[in-house]
Amino acid sequence: PTTPVPGGPVTYTVTVTNAGPSNLTPTIPATFTDTVPAAITNVTWTCAASAGSSCTASGAGNAISDPAVVLLSGGTATYTITGTIAPSATGSLTNTASLRRPNDVSDPIDDDGSGGTNTTESATDTFTLGSPVPIVGIAKQAGAPVNNGNGTYTIPYTVRINNLGVIPLSNVQVVENLSNVYGVPATFTLQGAPIGNGVTVNPAFTGSGGNTNLLAAGQTLAVGASSTVTFNVIVTPNGNLGPYVNSALSTATDTTGTLNTTDTSDSGTNPDPNNNGNPNDPGENDPTVVTITPEPLLGGAKGVVNVVNNGNGTFDVQYRVTIENLGNVQVNGLQVVENLATTFTGATAFSIIAPPTSPTLTVNPGFNGNGNNNLLAGTNSLPINQRGTIDFTVRVTPGANLGPYQNLVTTQGTAPGGQPVTDTSTNGLDPDPNNDGNPNEQVPTPVNFNGVPRLGIAKRATSVVNNGNGTFTVTYDLNLAELGSVDID
Repeated sequence: PTTPVPGGPVTYTVTVTNAGPSNLTPTIPATFTDTVPAAITNVTWTCAASAGSSCTASGAGNAISDPAVVLLSGGTATYTITGTIAPSATGSLTNTASLRRPNDVSDPIDDDGSGGTNTTESATDTFTLGSPVPIVGIAKQAGAPVNNGNGTYTIPYTVRINNLGVIPLSNVQVVENLSNVYGVPATFTLQGAPIGNGVTVNPAFTGSGGNTNLLAAGQTLAVGASSTVTFNVIVTPNGNLGPYVNSALSTATDTTGTLNTTDTSDSGTNPDPNNNGNPNDPGENDPTVVTITPEPLLGGAKGVVNVVNNGNGTFDVQYRVTIENLGNVQVNGLQVVENLATTFTGATAFSIIAPPTSPTLTVNPGFNGNGNNNLLAGTNSLPINQRGTIDFTVRVTPGANLGPYQNLVTTQGTAPGGQPVTDTSTNGLDPDPNNDGNPNEQVPTPVNFNGVPRLGIAKRATSVVNNGNGTFTVTYDLNLAELGSVDID
């Protein structure tokens, strides 16, 4: 074997040879067996035979048995057996491998001195374990991302560091480079400082640049001890929802600082899931993966910017529609549906006198709110955290019905995954007035034409009579008129 130390790997090489003169054939093969000591774990083996000979290619487990050893005269089969010595192993380990051939002929060469018909040959190896080596293991677990409602997400992480060996660990450190995880266009920051349990954290840790050491210098772990560090990362995806793939690296030494140990984190809470003392078995260094769920979300608001009384029974109403992408993915095929015929039911007439305009969105020039109800061309996309506005003016002849006229618009689009996204507007210019990230207010936009009362009066003298005594009698007419849009009592 090689490297016979507790916690370290071990490799046995066993070669069996047919010295002849007879062949071992497929109908009369030999059987190879080897019961590997229980202190050696995670045992796997392979076999390679010389030309014209054959054996079972591979297997696993401490009880090795290959009943299909076929060897030409002079042929060989080489078994390579690997495993990990348990960290708690002490003293020496003895391993015996055997080959049993059929009882068809007598073997004149008794290599192992077993005597009798000599159908079995065995070989034994014993080695004394050397000094134990330091073994550190690390695991990293991510919690579910929490939507903060402002375009950011909080992702909680827990890092566990274990001393899996039989000697104390010194200079324990964890290197955590979050810059490699949250790449452009995503950005990140830490929420407060990491919290250590059983270890002291590095107060300057940021996860980027020169501050990727999670622990303070000089940390130690006793035999069998474990410690944890928890921290929260606030991520602004900016369209990059993951997967965010992360591995942390733990390093340590023995107490003299001469023997080193490293481990790359495994996803979860156990650095050594098969509990064999070796945290580097296949499948035990899997990265920790986080993916943020796509959450398409549109918000719409509609406000009355201005109302002008034209003095002839008509009013010009300037509306502004605001659309905002409050989700975490771009919304495509943006549209706003505005049915003015439903809004101004009861009015004498209405018409569009200023068609839709927008500084950033492509409008529908044919919009009339009465059958042609789409304000936009439907070709626009709205990026995350972006807004768009649409202005248009309606001339209304309210007649006897001065309102209020209630209005709602519907904002709609399609997420990258194909799912529809809609929102019914709220009153005003802010799609999310309470800033909770959820535009679910849905308040109609009212407009009233309770115009300013306007009273006109005219006065004229209709006659002047000379009374003949130095006085005159003057008769006046007063003419009152209601010139506004409301009755005056």
